[in-house]
Amino acid sequence: MKEMAKEKVLQKHPYQITPPFKEGGRWMTYILDAEVNKRVKITSYTEDGIYQKLYKIYFPVKKETLEILYPLWIEKRKGMNLSSRTIQRNRNHWEKYYEDTKIVRKSIDRITVKDIEDFFHSCISEYDLTKKELNNMKLIFKDLMKYAKKKGLILSNPYDDSEIKVNGCKPPNNPKDESRVYLPEEKEKLFRQLNKRLMQMPFETDAYVVFLLFKLGLRIGEAVALKWADIDLEAREIHIHRMESRVEDENGKLKVAICEYTKKKSPDGDRYLPLSNYEVKLF
Repeated sequence: MKEMAKEKVLQKHPYQITPPFKEGGRWMTYILDAEVNKRVKITSYTEDGIYQKLYKIYFPVKKETLEILYPLWIEKRKGMNLSSRTIQRNRNHWEKYYEDTKIVRKSIDRITVKDIEDFFHSCISEYDLTKKELNNMKLIFKDLMKYAKKKGLILSNPYDDSEIKVNGCKPPNNPKDESRVYLPEEKEKLFRQLNKRLMQMPFETDAYVVFLLFKLGLRIGEAVALKWADIDLEAREIHIHRMESRVEDENGKLKVAICEYTKKKSPDGDRYLPLSNYEVKLF
């Protein structure tokens, strides 16, 4: 390998490489510094040393960074059959928290535990992060470092030894329980208004859908994706197995589309629900 490296250097190096004139002296040559258009002296006490220095100059090792790895990681995520919305959320977090930062431009094998801790603690302070948002944005870094280790770019993952203190995180702004559900009197008022609306516009389907959401507990995306073929009036059941979502078009932009699946996180997403007389009447 030394001979191969030496041969590659000699093919590119235009200047003479001279051995030391006396014992204990140095090997010497020049390289051209293009920025100032001048020759710069290169020396070493050994022949191997001079060729190693020249090899690094002419054939620098490509620096692998998280910035370089990120597009490959995104493509890997796409191959995992994740939803377009999840991929878009990853992109948004990258652009907001990681893009143009020092840590993503640093050689991966030189990232230290301190670098990681300093980066995340500065993010907590700068963006006033909640614990939930911190965990969401950390996923990118954590997964990228794991990906780097699988590719053999690092022998050990410094993220595993890092300690991110979350006591500086902003407390979550949890809405009160009564604002998260419809109380009985609120539901009664809502239904009364919907019935008034239907008396004025009996063919407006939106009001029927709201009634249906309350009765069957569907997601809005599931309700608007229903087809008549999903409803078995004889067996009195409905098959929920598709939803409206946003998917990438050929230009990488998100567009609204009907997907032949429901939320992947729920094992009970694809389901059959019984219909009462009330729902049959709605349909």
